[in-house]
Amino acid sequence: MSGERVRTVYTAGGGSLSETWLTIRSNVLQKPIGRTRAVEGAVGAAVIAASQTGFASLGEAAGAMIHLEKTVEPDGLAAPYDERYRQFVERLAELGYL
Repeated sequence: MSGERVRTVYTAGGGSLSETWLTIRSNVLQKPIGRTRAVEGAVGAAVIAASQTGFASLGEAAGAMIHLEKTVEPDGLAAPYDERYRQFVERLAELGYL
């Protein structure tokens, strides 16, 4: 929505500990998924708080406080997900939701 080009999606939370889920997300989004060392949701709040107190900007705070542990790349299996999504959207249209 912002018009920015997303190169990598960063993830946190319990789901990010699942290799299967990271692979599915990477394939569906066709983007690398980066998992941080600290996956707790509170880390994001801490980065935002630090961005205007201990650091000059959000980017500077994130760069200093967030460390990637793993990156999962798309493995070329997006087609089945794309097809099921197409069917889902088609069904929504048939039901009058779209």
